[in-house]
Amino acid sequence: MANYSDIPPYARVWIYQSTRSLSERETRQIRKEFKELFTNWNKKVKDLPAFVKIYYDLFVVLMLDEDMAENKKIKVEESLDLLHKFEKEMGLNLFDRLSIAYRDKQNDIQIADHQTFKEMLESGAVNQNTIVFNNLVASKEKFETEWETPFEKSLLVEMIGE
Repeated sequence: MANYSDIPPYARVWIYQSTRSLSERETRQIRKEFKELFTNWNKKVKDLPAFVKIYYDLFVVLMLDEDMAENKKIKVEESLDLLHKFEKEMGLNLFDRLSIAYRDKQNDIQIADHQTFKEMLESGAVNQNTIVFNNLVASKEKFETEWETPFEKSLLVEMIGE
């Protein structure tokens, strides 16, 4: 597995948000199995920049030089198979795109569905400056600059209708 610093800025990013915090054991298992997957990929492509990290015990973040992988017939779908396996074995939900992760006033990460978040906006519990997680960023460069962003600058503004 590559180091974060070895991943190019244009590398493709996939962010999978869990609906609950991952335990230390689960985090170790996820890293271990992704390391095995990346080792198999490296048998086809020497020094393929591939990276996985669990952020805040909640987000599984994958980064990969997708162009290099596609040119060598790496099956990126294998990572999805692995994530589905984790869902089944660990009782996780990593593909719920309707949940919004945000930082509350104490800077702790909370999760709400779209409707609840909209109600919180209306009540003032969250506002335009509330930091939300934009799990749709597509590159390492965007991940570094736009993953944690104020609500008013996020794509969620359009989705929620504010």
